[in-house]
Amino acid sequence: MNSEQLVFNLGEKKMMGRDQFFRSQSNELALSIIENYPKWPKNRLVLVGPKGCGKTHISSIFSNELDGVMCSAVDFKLQKIQNLNNNVTVILEDLDQLENLDDEAARIVEEEIFHLLVKFENNNFRILVTGCNSPSLWRINLPDLSSRLKTFPVARIDNPDDKLFLNLILKFFSEKQLNASSSVINFIAPRIERTYLSARNFVEEVDAKALKDKRELTLALVKSVLGESD
Repeated sequence: MNSEQLVFNLGEKKMMGRDQFFRSQSNELALSIIENYPKWPKNRLVLVGPKGCGKTHISSIFSNELDGVMCSAVDFKLQKIQNLNNNVTVILEDLDQLENLDDEAARIVEEEIFHLLVKFENNNFRILVTGCNSPSLWRINLPDLSSRLKTFPVARIDNPDDKLFLNLILKFFSEKQLNASSSVINFIAPRIERTYLSARNFVEEVDAKALKDKRELTLALVKSVLGESD
């Protein structure tokens, strides 16, 4: 049987457990701060980092281990968490994306988030907010909400170091259920931009090429995506 007949679209299997999160110099400090949640000032923290750096992965781990609640900031409603106890963690993801809403939608969500902060200001209710950059750069129209967010301590994830970048490429291929050899990973890493998003996008390109051409993941396939000849 021709090996090309063995290529199937197996879908994507997200790897979101603690065992699948790679600690490195790029994220170690941020993760340590998050894990030390009993010492967050006023039980508040902002986690920032480049798109694709693993903020949702970290939030998922943290939410599962502390029986927390993950919410998308762009459609947050206080009613969703009204009945939670006072020792829970609420995670508001991508709060910086409120700037993409129209004015009326942004006003409604901003007021809901502000009421969340006010309602649970003086108890053990933990709040973790995520975004791509510092709260001082977020376009928040409600002054009271903007000023409160700017007081939150910030944990920051940096661009990936060499070790993390290799592991990211391997992880993204594994999520596509593609077996990537170390030689393939080591070939790719120095040839693409060393960012989280670049690693994910390149793996997407390779996966699409493999499916379209009904080919297995080989060095030759990777070279074709990179525009290099054998």
